Amino acid sequence: MKSRNPITTALPLLESLRLRYAVWVNELQELLTEPVLWWSLVLSGIVFVGTLLAVPWIVARLPEDYFDHQRRDSAKSSINHRLLYHCFLVLKNVAGVVFLIAGVAMLVLPGQGLLTIVIGLSLINFPGKYRLERYLASKSWILRPLNWSRRRRGKPPFRISGTNEPSANGETSPDGETSADSHRN
Repeated sequence: MKSRNPITTALPLLESLRLRYAVWVNELQELLTEPVLWWSLVLSGIVFVGTLLAVPWIVARLPEDYFDHQRRDSAKSSINHRLLYHCFLVLKNVAGVVFLIAGVAMLVLPGQGLLTIVIGLSLINFPGKYRLERYLASKSWILRPLNWSRRRRGKPPFRISGTNEPSANGETSPDGETSADSHRN
């Protein structure tokens, strides 16, 4: 039995993939007309300005102990009607999936892709979500800007137990000391 050369076997497959890619690029070029690109640019600008306004407002409205619990309480306690709760949950998750898909699309189209993905993930319920939020918020490069935004609105800094507590001005040094600790030494 004669063995087949893998290169000659792969050439038709590679040619087929190249042709499919060329067709896909042509279809994409037909979809991305000038008006579509302009509307994408306008929508991207609206989303950008909207996030610049909404994120600080949301961060200021969160309680200072938002990340200070081992588990997040369910929203069921604040919504009494069971059907209303499930409708809210479905709508919130659908909106999250829409934001997630739009964010992934914005990675290659004009727009705030990463920020839109983060907004989408924050709306979707999935196991371990609160642990992930808590872990990210415990990082000084995220906690510092969050607390800076809260200070600008006259709110106390976030408390996160099990991590380096922020000082009154919300800043920690790389070795974990607050600025108040370093002034005492």
